[in-house]
Amino acid sequence: MAIARSLLAATLLLGLAGCSDNGPPQPAPALTGRAMMAAAPGVVGGAKLAYRHQVSLQMAEANIQPRFDRARDLCLANAELHCVLQSATLTVGDPHGLQRTTASLVVRLPHDQVGVFYDHLLAPLPGEATAAVVTSRSTQADDLTKAIVDIGQRQKQLIDYRDRLLVLAKIPDAKVDDLVKIAGELSNVQSNIEAITGEKVALDERVANEVIDVNLHTDPGTIGMFTPVATVWKQAGQVFGNSASRTLRFAIEALPWLPLWAIGYGLLIFAVRRIRR
Repeated sequence: MAIARSLLAATLLLGLAGCSDNGPPQPAPALTGRAMMAAAPGVVGGAKLAYRHQVSLQMAEANIQPRFDRARDLCLANAELHCVLQSATLTVGDPHGLQRTTASLVVRLPHDQVGVFYDHLLAPLPGEATAAVVTSRSTQADDLTKAIVDIGQRQKQLIDYRDRLLVLAKIPDAKVDDLVKIAGELSNVQSNIEAITGEKVALDERVANEVIDVNLHTDPGTIGMFTPVATVWKQAGQVFGNSASRTLRFAIEALPWLPLWAIGYGLLIFAVRRIRR
């Protein structure tokens, strides 16, 4: 009985200690200019920040795929960068110019490798006549300080609670029912510890690295004046088929209503004649 009371008291203390104000993280001011892609420390004045950069590069259409391949292979093959390729997408343009070639990459890098990757990304390709131009770039920084502190405290509380349960489980004269309850509670606490440890590792990883979202495109002004007309003409069969299918659907759906419309029209004619008489 004493063990059960101790278990209940420990559970209540843990629940009270776990209550805390988890307010929304406040975003840090966005960085601008060349310093945006320089190595940004994850901890600034005690604040733990997670950075995400967005960069758009404009270049000749023929250079999009080679630059995309070079950046992707650099992230995958260069172990010194410690780069993680989160996504890579390439859309090859139409040879008739109806669709332009575009590409995008999302990579994760340690702080001191961000500038290295950025320099490789902008470096001219072999035989590239016109260098790539940065059309836009921005940085967002999420302040994870409070989230990391809260999850660390919660982790510590769970570990302390588990240690107290282990002490209770070693009491020599403990009853079987009490030991069963303690074992079940230990299993739940251990699962919570593993889950919250995973969350803490994920937050620490966000602070220790930066995410770069790269978009590669060509000048939209290079599209010909009649390209929209050619695009519609190319899709003429599909447009005609869609229109015909909608017309056929309307006719089939209206068919059961034709007798009612005929009866209503006849009644209307009959009423008009009666009024005239």
